[in-house]
Amino acid sequence: MTSVAVTIIPGSKTFDYTAAVTSISFELNPSTPDLLPYLNTNVTASMFQFDSADTGPRTASLTVGSEYPSAPTGYAFTWTIAGSSITKATIPVVVAATKMYDGNIFVSPSSFSAIPSATGELLNYYTQNIEGNYTAANFSYDTKNVGSGKSLTPNFTITDPNVNTTNTYNASITHAYLTVTIDNITKTYDGTPTTSSNNVSYSGLVGGDTTSAFTTTIDNLRFASKNVGIASLVYDSFTTTGATNYSITYQTGIGTIDKKR
Repeated sequence: MTSVAVTIIPGSKTFDYTAAVTSISFELNPSTPDLLPYLNTNVTASMFQFDSADTGPRTASLTVGSEYPSAPTGYAFTWTIAGSSITKATIPVVVAATKMYDGNIFVSPSSFSAIPSATGELLNYYTQNIEGNYTAANFSYDTKNVGSGKSLTPNFTITDPNVNTTNTYNASITHAYLTVTIDNITKTYDGTPTTSSNNVSYSGLVGGDTTSAFTTTIDNLRFASKNVGIASLVYDSFTTTGATNYSITYQTGIGTIDKKR
């Protein structure tokens, strides 16, 4: 009868919110390679569980109802289970947000989402312990300005003992709508369609924006007719620069030519 000391070595695993042992290997003393096929068939990882699902050094034991197999004829086994460990899991999270420009860096709850790449018990753990951090209120845009492919900045740090997260951002801010309108112009008939007035009004400014950074240029603004009455205002070009966070609509007011008295 040959006595063989069998050491079962549970493989280290990444945290998955279960105490299940997912892999094992064997160390035999004395070395007896011919026994490995028998052990691989009759002693499986599903027969063992860790003392806890949490990360850190772990011990393992037989699950309830599991037993070591008898040794083949001519052998006697003694059994030992080596220590192992569970390491932190890393869950990728895709964080998405979009909003219309509003002059600030706050994230809109109505268009915010955070989708973890996790399944099964690990997803359950994320939902119970991590997900509460992923709210619109806990993120801000890198800048207030319009753009796609923008980054978000979290105002929290994950300190969970079992899970880290890595964030990928899919964020954007779209243009707000600004209307630039040439003010109504009234003049007394002078036989020409010209006007020296070129005042404009802005509608749609948000977030405390002012027109101080805007430059509006109207080239050759004039009445569509030189005659007395209501006349459209026309121009060769009408542009506003400096309003990069806005999609601009241009409008004209009403032109009126009064009778000369």
